[in-house]
Amino acid sequence: MYCSTSVIAQLVRGALAMISIAGAIMFIPHFWPAMGLFGLAIYFMRGCPACWLMGLMEAIRGRNERKALL
Repeated sequence: MYCSTSVIAQLVRGALAMISIAGAIMFIPHFWPAMGLFGLAIYFMRGCPACWLMGLMEAIRGRNERKALL
């Protein structure tokens, strides 16, 4: 529903979102670059952090189900 089938892709998107958030915090004195980085973080997480976490859990569950079938 929320995620790609790859756990690695989810983790990479989470890392990119965290880097974007850290960059936005560093750019707080400059409003528009900070807002752009926060927007980029939301894009990488595909919504809020809870949405990203749900996608990660679904990717892990899907990977475990595929391994069980083999």
